[in-house]
Amino acid sequence: MSEHNPRYPEDTPLSVGAFCKSDFNQATSGIEPTYTALSGALTGLAKAASEAQKYEAARVWWLLADLCMMMLDTANRNEPFRPYLLIGDRHSMSPASMVDEDYLFFKDLVESLPEGLLKARVSDLLWITPGFKHIRHARAAIDGYATVPLNDEIWYQEGRECFQRALSLTKMIGRGDEGRLSNLTQAIMDAIERAIHQELPFAVGLVETVMDYQLEHPEVSALPEKVAELGRCFVSKQDIFRARQCFDTACKGFALFKRHLQAAKMTVAIAETWVSEAEVRGEQTHPIVAQNALENALQTYRAVPGAYRAELAVDTVLPALRKRIAEAGARVVEQMSLISTQTDITKLVKRTKRLIEGQSFGTALYHLANMYPFCSPAESRQGALKSLRTGIVSSLTEAVFFDETGRVIAKRPPLSFGTELTEEDEYTVQAKMVSEHLHTIRLSVRGGVLPALAIISEAHCVKEVDMVELAKASALVPPNRVHMVGKGLYWGFVGDFGMAAHFLIPQMEALIRHRMKEAGLNTSTSSADGIVTENGLSTLMDVEGVSELLGDDVAFEIRAVFCSPYGPNLRNTFAHGLLDDDQIYAESTVYAWWFMLKYVSGPFWETVPRT
Repeated sequence: MSEHNPRYPEDTPLSVGAFCKSDFNQATSGIEPTYTALSGALTGLAKAASEAQKYEAARVWWLLADLCMMMLDTANRNEPFRPYLLIGDRHSMSPASMVDEDYLFFKDLVESLPEGLLKARVSDLLWITPGFKHIRHARAAIDGYATVPLNDEIWYQEGRECFQRALSLTKMIGRGDEGRLSNLTQAIMDAIERAIHQELPFAVGLVETVMDYQLEHPEVSALPEKVAELGRCFVSKQDIFRARQCFDTACKGFALFKRHLQAAKMTVAIAETWVSEAEVRGEQTHPIVAQNALENALQTYRAVPGAYRAELAVDTVLPALRKRIAEAGARVVEQMSLISTQTDITKLVKRTKRLIEGQSFGTALYHLANMYPFCSPAESRQGALKSLRTGIVSSLTEAVFFDETGRVIAKRPPLSFGTELTEEDEYTVQAKMVSEHLHTIRLSVRGGVLPALAIISEAHCVKEVDMVELAKASALVPPNRVHMVGKGLYWGFVGDFGMAAHFLIPQMEALIRHRMKEAGLNTSTSSADGIVTENGLSTLMDVEGVSELLGDDVAFEIRAVFCSPYGPNLRNTFAHGLLDDDQIYAESTVYAWWFMLKYVSGPFWETVPRT
C-alpha cells in the first residue's frame, strides 16, 4: 500500500459488485438529506472497509464520499461541480480530476442506485460529461434532487442548491422533462404557502427561486404582496434583518410585474429598516454602526424614482437623515482614541544635518531636493501585499476612512483569499499602498525636509527671484507658469506652506496637463453639443499612457498625495476649500511642496556638473 494513498492498494480494482454486496440503504438511513451528511456516512463506510482490509469496497466508498463532497454551483449550468477545498494549485475532487475508469464505473453503477441524492449526483455528473450524456441521466438527477424536503432547516444547508439545480436541468431538457418542471413548481408554491403561514424566513428564498427561474403558476403574481406582508410581520416582531430581506424580494417581484409604485413603496420600506437598525444599534452608544445603517438608508431612499418621491414623502425625509448621519459621524470622531507609536528620527535628522550644514546654497538646495527618491510603486506594492496578507484584521474586514467631521470619505474592502488577485483586490492593494506611503511622508518631512529648511533659512537668505530662476531653468515648467511656480517654491523656504499650497497645487495640475498635451495625450472631455471641458488631475492621472510619460514613481506620488481619497487628496480638498488652518501646514502639505521642488528642479540638476 502506498504511503501517499493509505486508503487502499494502488492496484485495487473498481467494481460495481463491491457496491452491490453492501447494504447502502441501511448504512445511510437516518442521516440528514444533505450531501454533507451523505459524504460523512460514506466516509465512515470507507474507513471501516479500509481497516477491515476490504479494499474493493473501500475504494468504492472513498470514491463516492469524495464525489459527494463536491460543491454544487447553480450559477454554472454546464459545470455545476467544483472542489470543496482549494489550496494553491491543489484541490479536492472535481470532474477534471477524475479518470476514465471512474466515469465507466459511474455509468455501470447508476442504474443500481436507489433514488436519492447519491443517484442525483452520479446522474448529473454523467449528464454533463461528453460521451456519457443521456436524457435519462438528467431525469434521474432531477428526481434525486427533488427528494430533498422543502423545510426551513434543509433549505439553508443544501436544499436551495438542489432544487435550483433540478430546475436548471428541467429548463435544459425542455419538453423531455415529462412534467417534472410542473411538479417542482407546484412543490415550491406549496412550500411557500406553508412557510408564509408559519412565518418562516426561508419563504424569501423560495420566492426568489420562483422569480429567478421564471416559474409559471397562477399564484405567482400574488407572491410579491405575500412576501411584503411577511416582511411587515417581521417588522412587528422587530426582526429587522428578515424584514429587509422580505421587502427586497417583494420590491424585485413588483418590478418584475411592472407594478412600479408598489416597488417604490418597498424601497422606502427597505430604507426604513436601515433607519430602525440605526436606532436599535444606538446612535449615541454605537455611532459608527448607526452611521453605516443611516448611510445605507440614505442610498436606498435615493433609489426611489423621482416620479414617486413626492407621493412617498421621500424628499422630506432626506434632510433630516443627512443631519442624523452628520451627527453620528461627529460622535464617531469623538469616540475615536488616538493610537500612536513613537518613532526615533534621530538618525534621519543627523543625516540631514550632514548633508546640509556648511554647504553653499546651491549644494544645500541640491541635497534638499534629492535627499529621498520618489516612491517605487513596485516596492510599495510588495510591502502592501505583505501587510494585507499577514494582518488578520485587514484580511477579514473593510477599512472605513473618516475626515475630521466624521464624514465617510473612502472605504477599502478586505483582501480575498484567492491565489489570483481580483479587480477588487487590486483596488485594495492600491489603497493600502497609499495609506502606507503616508508613514513615509511623515518621516521624510519630520526627519528630512523641515530640519533641512531650518538649516538653510539660518545660513542663507533665499530670495523669490532665485526660485523663479530655478523654475525658468526647468524644462518641465512652461514659460507662462515660471513666476507662479517660483513664488510657490519661495513661500516654502520662508515657512509659509499655506501660501505655497495656494500657488503650487493648481500649478501641479497645469504642469501635468502641459506635458500630456505635448505628448499627444487627451486632457479634455467633449459634450454632446461640442463643449470642451478640461479634465481634473484625478481624471488626467487615469489616462492611458500617463504613467509611461511621467514615470511610474512620479505618477504614483501624484496619485497618492494629490488624488487618492486614501491619502491627503490635496488637489480636491484644496479646490473645495476643505483644508483648515491646521491642515494647510500639515506634513502632507510640506511634502507636496518638497515634491514640487524635487520634480521641477530635476531637469535643472541634470545640466549642472557635480563632483
